[in-house]
Amino acid sequence: MKQVQLINVKTNEVQAFPIRKSVADYIESLNITDNSVKTIEAKVAKAIKNDEVLYETFKVVEITDLTETDIEINIEQPNMINLENLQTALAETFENTQTEDIEPKIEEEEKPTEEKVNKRRNGKQVEWWVNGELKQTFPSIKACATYFKETLELKGMPFTPIMKSIRDNVNWNENTFKFAE
Repeated sequence: MKQVQLINVKTNEVQAFPIRKSVADYIESLNITDNSVKTIEAKVAKAIKNDEVLYETFKVVEITDLTETDIEINIEQPNMINLENLQTALAETFENTQTEDIEPKIEEEEKPTEEKVNKRRNGKQVEWWVNGELKQTFPSIKACATYFKETLELKGMPFTPIMKSIRDNVNWNENTFKFAE
């Protein structure tokens, strides 16, 4: 059995709903936001996924495999659940999940290879040639343009002449630029 719990963080009231749309309908009926039901439903899904507080009032938790013996239902208000029993059920649910298998996969995905990092950080290297002689190699087009802007005291970055030299073999004065191989 799947259930969505809506916890009011200010009053510690807990309400159970069968689906996320029911939660969105309930929040809309409270008139605490002008968002549409679809928008609220999307925010509910995001709040569940990221463990966030929704509209500064509600905590949304999705519970699976709860039976009536796991939770104490208030007879006067059938949607109200005892918070202590909910916390116990949550603790049992999280104990049963195996986080050991998940953690190594996350670490591997977060570590980009050095090649990818260097390409993103530096871009393509640019060689500066003057009359057929290699003068300097720059880590990126931006670094090359910055160097020439400062050296020649230009008002703007000289991207256009550098790129024309690289793409169309059009020299900029006696300067020629090429991508390093």
